[in-house]
Amino acid sequence: MMITVSEKCIRCGRCAAVCPSMIIEMDASGPFVREKREKGCIVCGQCVSVCPTGAFDHRLAPLAGQTELSAFPVAGPEMTEHILRSVRSVRNYREKPVDPDLIRRIADTARFVPTGRNTQGVSFIALMDSAKVRVLSEKVVDWMAEMIDGGAEWAKVYKGVVRVQRETGKDMIFRGAPHLLLAVADRTHPYGTDNARLGMVYARTQAAALGLGTCWAGFFEIYAKACPEEWSAFLGLSDNRTLGAAVMVGYPQFEYYRLVDRQPLKIEFI
Repeated sequence: MMITVSEKCIRCGRCAAVCPSMIIEMDASGPFVREKREKGCIVCGQCVSVCPTGAFDHRLAPLAGQTELSAFPVAGPEMTEHILRSVRSVRNYREKPVDPDLIRRIADTARFVPTGRNTQGVSFIALMDSAKVRVLSEKVVDWMAEMIDGGAEWAKVYKGVVRVQRETGKDMIFRGAPHLLLAVADRTHPYGTDNARLGMVYARTQAAALGLGTCWAGFFEIYAKACPEEWSAFLGLSDNRTLGAAVMVGYPQFEYYRLVDRQPLKIEFI
């Protein structure tokens, strides 16, 4: 059986109401799922989470794997706003390496992001060797230069990046970050790259909470999309995986004392 219901069930019907696949039904004895409809479950675990008495359990999303909430919402709006605004783009890093356990923790937080039909399917690669990060930076710059020399009109905007890195040795691609975190997915996954990018938002938020700096590695993402075989081979990845998101990771060189502002809110109620 996919679900089990204990005697604590009060037959409130919440489990059936929140099921996105609408496979949970109710009768006088409580909730149930017909065997022929079990394959429609997307294993989101909402049915287990919403049960007020803890009577509902799910074989694929067990009650034992969920975390009890003492209150909801778990954080006030002002604190949440401050946390989210603290996720800044850090482009100056210390040379101090980050403990792999911290990288693992921010990636572990990312796996909880909501994904399309709860398909998840995202894995992470942490490039910890700062020397390899630098080599990868040079590969990106070489590709930019090749595109510029080839006359690609869109590549002209990269002239300054190539010039500064080659003339000064300053890392313009990863800004001296010692590590790189990549979110990848199977090429055939229908929501893989979207899920990966959403997950990286959670990863960056947790990184900020842990005192780490991050920044979207946009130049690398453009290169990776244009040269998928090259960067995959460099990291020793299988051909069936594609990049969804990439961020630099390291300890910020400077401390920040204010939360920056953004353009005024644009919203319409219609």
